[in-house]
Amino acid sequence: MLYSIITFPNTHSAMACEHALRGNNINITVIPTPTSVTKSCGIAIRFKSEDINEIIEIVNREKFIFQSIYKKEESGYVKLY
Repeated sequence: MLYSIITFPNTHSAMACEHALRGNNINITVIPTPTSVTKSCGIAIRFKSEDINEIIEIVNREKFIFQSIYKKEESGYVKLY
């Protein structure tokens, strides 16, 4: 399965976004932020890469502050946003 993650500057932002995504029936998993990506907030949200457009729409509509979005590839994480 191809997946992506969204990282946040703080736990409050991550939890608020988690609540909104679940409320929109997006299948997500809260995971520890991979240290290869960032050392800021300790949690990230993992989601199917195919859901990225819907997630970006929700994040922008709700004005959530996020740090970056990465796609997981064989060689590691590639920054998308």
